[in-house]
Amino acid sequence: MFGTVGWIISGILISSLEVEKTHFIFITAAAASTLLGLYSFTLPNTPPPAKGTTMSASQALGADALVLFKDRPYTVFFIAAVLICIPLSFYYGFANLFLNEAGMENAAER
Repeated sequence: MFGTVGWIISGILISSLEVEKTHFIFITAAAASTLLGLYSFTLPNTPPPAKGTTMSASQALGADALVLFKDRPYTVFFIAAVLICIPLSFYYGFANLFLNEAGMENAAER
């Protein structure tokens, strides 16, 4: 939920500053990333629960999760989810540019 709220707030911020077509968006993203990176140093130390135990390479790579592909509905869902991400990357990447070119003002805010 907070990812969606953050996406909406950032869209409103970018639109209200009217910097959609400038390089300022990247500067804003770099500043936000820097602030979040600095904030991460203030978080408490929380070692993983299995700290100190030995781990195999297959466990590190998550090979144990491959057993889920034996379940046909899960396999179909996984393949569909991966395939839908291909056109979505183009859609999200060019949606704002398209809406601005189509004459919609403040497209990032809506």
